[in-house]
Amino acid sequence: PQQAPLPAPRPRVDAATTQSVAPGNDEARITKIQAGLKAFGNDGIELDGKIGPKTTAGIKEFQSLFGLDVSGVPDAETYAKMKEVGLISG
Repeated sequence: PQQAPLPAPRPRVDAATTQSVAPGNDEARITKIQAGLKAFGNDGIELDGKIGPKTTAGIKEFQSLFGLDVSGVPDAETYAKMKEVGLISG
């Protein structure tokens, strides 16, 4: 009999990829990122300040297209690149 596949282990979280973009309100920062993703063509993303599956997928797509580490995490590098290309301001 075939053995059922085991679930994949969760990737280790590197503190460098989970640092805040800047001090302040995380929800407001995530909302800015979501607005940037929406402007980038991800119409299904809601501007709710929460990291859900659509936001994570949009972040991964953006990171991949711009040669960033594809983590799906709204890290400082992703935020800076979105500012650089004009998707978000401030």
